[in-house]
Amino acid sequence: MTLWVIQLGGSLDREDFVTTESAVVTVWDDLPDVSKIASREAMRTVLDQHRNAKPQTVLSWAGQFWNFKGVMAVDDIVVVPVTKRGVYRIGRVIGPYMFRADAGPACRHTRPVKWIGEINRAEVARDIKYSLKAHMSVYTVSRNNIKERLLGMLGEKV
Repeated sequence: MTLWVIQLGGSLDREDFVTTESAVVTVWDDLPDVSKIASREAMRTVLDQHRNAKPQTVLSWAGQFWNFKGVMAVDDIVVVPVTKRGVYRIGRVIGPYMFRADAGPACRHTRPVKWIGEINRAEVARDIKYSLKAHMSVYTVSRNNIKERLLGMLGEKV
């Protein structure tokens, strides 16, 4: 079971969506449905076609989006910083990637989750805060027993 951090890119639409829906979302809202994409390289091709960026940037984005779509697994834990409310929302992935055409433009690329709870940022140790602040949109955290510590704060066992 992996701990994933999903950054919402400062979008209040995305923050409201993850708070009210049982889902997490990505920041690549201008991309089409990628349900049929079967590899990181194919994801890079899609990003290359839809984004004007340096090759290294596209490669980084492709890796992050592929992790969200193709690597993240059922039962993995997600942490979403919700800046509007000053909390970390924590959930468990319960299904595969879904393109939700019914959602607003900023919230179409989703993974269904069951929310476990949320923790006020002020209650979280400094080393955890630093680990949940990377300049990427989708990444894993495995050091300092952060997954166990966060789940423990919610009364959950790993």
